[in-house]
Amino acid sequence: MSGFQYYVIFVDDYSRYVWIYFLRRRFELQQIYYNFASMVHTQFSCKIKIFFFDNAMEYRESNFKAFLAQNGSMLQHSCPGTS
Repeated sequence: MSGFQYYVIFVDDYSRYVWIYFLRRRFELQQIYYNFASMVHTQFSCKIKIFFFDNAMEYRESNFKAFLAQNGSMLQHSCPGTS
């Protein structure tokens, strides 16, 4: 559909509110997260405290980890072999 092959879902554990973003390429993920974190900060006046992710390599890049550390977000990942 419209050239989208991937998607990312962000879930607020407190409210269970869900945001879904569609991606054409996997490398778009970081920019989507940067925009999402900015939107959360602007709209809800809070920061993302914990970022829980599967073991995808896109989340393990050093510049992404640096962005999370700079914004005070803890990085947690799922157990190996699980999605």
